[in-house]
Amino acid sequence: MNANDFDKKCKFSLPDSIKLIIKHGGKIFFVIVLFIITVALIGGRAYLNLIVVHLILLLSLTFIVDRILRNFICDLTLDFFSRKIQFTLCRSEEIIYITFDEIKKIKINAYVTFTLNGRKLFYNGELTNNFLSCLSKVKVISWGILSKRGLN
Repeated sequence: MNANDFDKKCKFSLPDSIKLIIKHGGKIFFVIVLFIITVALIGGRAYLNLIVVHLILLLSLTFIVDRILRNFICDLTLDFFSRKIQFTLCRSEEIIYITFDEIKKIKINAYVTFTLNGRKLFYNGELTNNFLSCLSKVKVISWGILSKRGLN
C-alpha cells in the first residue's frame, strides 16, 4: 500500500436492476401470489386444497427470503484515510458505518460475506480486480468453495 492509497475512497454498487429486485422483490412476489389465488378461486372449489397448500408454502418462502434480503448491501464505500466502511442496505436503506477492525471476517463464496459482531452482510456485486484489491487492504479474504477465484 503506497501513500496515495490512504487518501483513497473506493465505492462499489450493485446495478440498478438488481437493487430494484432486492428492494421491491417482496411486493412483486406478493402480487404474483395474489394473481395465483385469484386464478385458483376462479377455477372453483376443486382448487381449494391447492390454494391452501400454496398459500402456506408461498408465505413461508416470502418470510424466509425477506429475512435474507434484509442483509444485502447495495452500496459500499471503503475509506482508507479514516479506515471505515459505509454499507447501504438495499431493503431498509439503512446506512452502517464501521471501522476496518470491526470486521471479523470477509469471505467470498457465492456472495461476498462480511461478518461483523453478530451480523452477516452480503454483497453480490461483480468481483473485479479493483474490488478484490480494495478488499484485501481491509482484511485477509477467505475463499469459499463456490467462489469464482479460479475463473479469471
